[in-house]
Amino acid sequence: MMHDINRPEPLPEEGQMDVATRLNFDHLAFTKMIAGRVERGVRTYSTRLKSWNNRTARKDKIQEILDFCMYQEQELMEVYDILGDVLMITVSDEMPIGWEWVIKKALEKIAEREIDAEAI
Repeated sequence: MMHDINRPEPLPEEGQMDVATRLNFDHLAFTKMIAGRVERGVRTYSTRLKSWNNRTARKDKIQEILDFCMYQEQELMEVYDILGDVLMITVSDEMPIGWEWVIKKALEKIAEREIDAEAI
């Protein structure tokens, strides 16, 4: 049966087992990101993500994958914009010697457009 993935799901109910506690990774940065997602979920839905919560996990997952595809394309578009800016500079009068200069200019362009990492 194909789900209509654009039809809204009900708000999650209390559910059973806590999903985040099953993600047992030692990497501190990942753990902090998961904790941040858990906090955001609680703020948004008033509960942590749990199994048997009256939502269709497969549908939620497909929606997230589609969102990922959109964000991936956005990032590629932005990277190509940055590389285009850098390549335009490289063919100007200040033609550099070597890739180090190109990489430095690309990093400068990225820094100009950098987002606040805490906003994620």
